[in-house]
Amino acid sequence: MKSAFGTYLYAQNELGPWCSAKIWDYAFEGIDEEAYPGQHSTTKGLEKLRDLKEAKRLVPISRLQLDRELTVVTEKLRTLLEILRQSPREGFCAILFVERRPTAHVIHDFLNECKKRFPGEKGQGGLGLDFLNSAVITGHGSKTDALQLKMQLRDQRRVLNGFRKGAFNMLIATDVAEEGLDIRRCKLVVR
Repeated sequence: MKSAFGTYLYAQNELGPWCSAKIWDYAFEGIDEEAYPGQHSTTKGLEKLRDLKEAKRLVPISRLQLDRELTVVTEKLRTLLEILRQSPREGFCAILFVERRPTAHVIHDFLNECKKRFPGEKGQGGLGLDFLNSAVITGHGSKTDALQLKMQLRDQRRVLNGFRKGAFNMLIATDVAEEGLDIRRCKLVVR
């Protein structure tokens, strides 16, 4: 949990409370899987799972909702949305590079939640992100990663093929996509 808590604090400072709540949810999902891997769980594992569920119930941050003004995210994410909204829609192709795997996943979730909660163009009450279809590409991670956000090579290939074929018009990537990959020319690259 130490690693997950550090990532939670990082997300709180860099991305805001909505994103840090998602990070916390990822951590609990990974720990739930570890504590209850199947029908052959031990009594200790079931006790751990019960304690984790109780801890999760006591943490109200996971119930945060995005509001129209996006007050539960940082200026950094609001600026990213503004950059995306100002980008030309025709042939849109972008890569957003992030430093950490959890950040890639939480930004992907954030963009999808924005599209779902506020569809349509900006002047019509939406956020103007309906054109966006993003995917995440990250590295493998380590066995000790409590957040369980590992991406296998076959999944990386699937995402890259989808990006090359236009199924996705934005990649949210860690440094795994920085070198040695054949990626079509992008109109927007954000670090």
